[in-house]
Amino acid sequence: MARILVIEADELVRSVIRRVLGRAGHEVEAAASATALWRLSPEEGAAFDLLIVDARALEDSFPAGLRRLREHQARLPVILLSAGPLPAPLRAEDGVPLLRKPFRAEDLVAMVERRLLSE
Repeated sequence: MARILVIEADELVRSVIRRVLGRAGHEVEAAASATALWRLSPEEGAAFDLLIVDARALEDSFPAGLRRLREHQARLPVILLSAGPLPAPLRAEDGVPLLRKPFRAEDLVAMVERRLLSE
């Protein structure tokens, strides 16, 4: 079981991700925006095994928030969700897999499992 933080702007999609990954045996915490990264203490951030973030939920603070988490957990795996084009700073981020929306539940679970095993 992994502890996963989901940052997803759409409440329905957040709910579906939480349910799908919960059924797969993971503990999921979810937030609507990237400001959730700033509210995490270093200890809380270090406790996550994976970050799943939607490109629409990103703000200017996302890269800084991700850097802050990675200061305490340098190899925190990330999965990016998007239904459209990616913001420029994220296109340059190496090693962040993209799951295009809409996606199937089994594709989400498979990508999560691959990401967790690769780190």
